[in-house]
Amino acid sequence: ELVSRRHGPDAPFPLLVKLIDARLPLSVQVHPDDAYAARVEHGPGKTEMWLVLDHEPGAFLYAGFNRSLTREEAERRIGDGTLTETLRRIEVKRGDRFFIPAGTIHAIGGGILIAEVQQSSDLTYRVFDYGRTGPDGRHRPLHVGKALDVMQRGMGAANLRQEVISHNIANVNTPNFKKSNVVFEDLLAKELDLNAEGGLKIVRTHDRHMPVSFRGRAMAKIELDKSSSMRYDNNNV
Repeated sequence: ELVSRRHGPDAPFPLLVKLIDARLPLSVQVHPDDAYAARVEHGPGKTEMWLVLDHEPGAFLYAGFNRSLTREEAERRIGDGTLTETLRRIEVKRGDRFFIPAGTIHAIGGGILIAEVQQSSDLTYRVFDYGRTGPDGRHRPLHVGKALDVMQRGMGAANLRQEVISHNIANVNTPNFKKSNVVFEDLLAKELDLNAEGGLKIVRTHDRHMPVSFRGRAMAKIELDKSSSMRYDNNNV
């Protein structure tokens, strides 16, 4: 409802939410931002965010570069198939989240199940596809020139900068979607207060749910599951 009020009932829906079950590695690619996409492709750009739902042991993905490199080196490595040597390789675990702004080179590795929220755009500039061929027996096309244009800024970023960008999930704020942290203790305390005053009643619907049979803020406490805390921001419950 919030989206439709902003964009109107006849406007294209601005978001896509996908479940990506990558049995094999996806191509190494980059997406343009809105400005480049509007100027060159006459459409919207693509920023996205990933949540790792499950994975096979040792599964990894690429997000950004592991060092600075020039446009010339990037073009040479695209040509000889060695670009992945310069990418930041991240071994994933369940619950990891990644913010992939437009212009960030990336690839989902094999053996990963990911929930993806993205701008509603299919603009993808592919730079490496592991030598695979399509149904017609031909290699899928690469988009070297455009890819180099949109990832120019990222090529000059150090590894630390790329890590800050991709894991800066606390401040995700794009024109079409935002990521918000929910403080469950505060929400729970508010609902308990309402319950005590005759408002919305909290009930147990399963014997594994925590007890809520008494009033007030006495049980308004959520314990962090330390075993599954995020490696980068410890922001999960």
